[in-house]
Amino acid sequence: MDEMAAGFTLTMLYIDVSIACLLIGLATFILSYQGVFIGNKIGTWRESKAEVTGGVVLILIGLKILLL
Repeated sequence: MDEMAAGFTLTMLYIDVSIACLLIGLATFILSYQGVFIGNKIGTWRESKAEVTGGVVLILIGLKILLL
C-alpha cells in the first residue's frame, strides 16, 4: 500500500524514477549504517535493557494495532 502511494506520488511530481530510487536507496543505506554503528556502540553497554525495551515496544505496537 505504501509503495503504491509512493509510485503515484512520484508520477504526479514529474521526478525521474531512477534519481528517486537512487536517493531513496542512499538515504536508506546511510540511516541503516548509522543504526548499526550506534547499535554496536550502545548495544554492549545497554544490552539487557535494550532487549526488554524492544520487547515492550513491540508489545505496545501490537496492542495498539489490536485495539485501535
